[in-house]
Amino acid sequence: MKRSVLVIAHNEAAHIGACLQSLQQQTVAPDEIVVVVHNSIDATAHIARQFSGVRVECYDTPGRGPIFPRIRGFEIVSHDVVACIDGDAVADPHWLERLTEPLRQLRTAAAGGEVRFKNYRYGNVASFLFFQLGRINPLAHFYFWGANFACKRTAYQSVGGLAPLLTLRGQLGLHYWADDCYLSLALERAGQVVFAPGARVHAQPGASPDGLSRGLKENQDRRRLFEFFGLVGAGRRLREPRLSRY
Repeated sequence: MKRSVLVIAHNEAAHIGACLQSLQQQTVAPDEIVVVVHNSIDATAHIARQFSGVRVECYDTPGRGPIFPRIRGFEIVSHDVVACIDGDAVADPHWLERLTEPLRQLRTAAAGGEVRFKNYRYGNVASFLFFQLGRINPLAHFYFWGANFACKRTAYQSVGGLAPLLTLRGQLGLHYWADDCYLSLALERAGQVVFAPGARVHAQPGASPDGLSRGLKENQDRRRLFEFFGLVGAGRRLREPRLSRY
């Protein structure tokens, strides 16, 4: 199984070096690392190019948000198994191995791992509730977070990728792109979306000055996406998700 690692980055000069160093220290080496530097005005691209074997593409668009470099990244990666991480995140040494192992199964379309945040209490509480307590909640519905997931590119293409969200966001009145939640739910049309135990990354908190307010808006966005995909009850479903079985 050959693995591409896709890194999306926007003005991450302070963090991209640590991210790429962690990717080059994996127990299973990536077959390629692609960094899409989106709308950046700092030295992110220059720093990334200092790492051997890393492919860097600078990609500027009028639109803002992670959806644009993610769409571009899926267009240019070389392999079917694509592991995604944000440019401000650092991966544990076993991250790639554990995140992509579920994709050996034909019925599995995608897998997501745990995201922890540096010096961000609210984000880590949310992460704990979702990734730890969520696995014992029989009504919880698992979906991956954008800073830590892998999927099969063939599955991504079969559901139309992220392109439909470019128009759907306005139709649903989403506050943010919520591209990770959208893609996770869309990929369920192609196969199982599972939790990958032990595949952890450590990310920087977002720049929003009011994390609680943003979190409430993000929950509203996810609820609208769940409704769009025909799932019941504000982000909950009547079956238990397969959090640890492949």
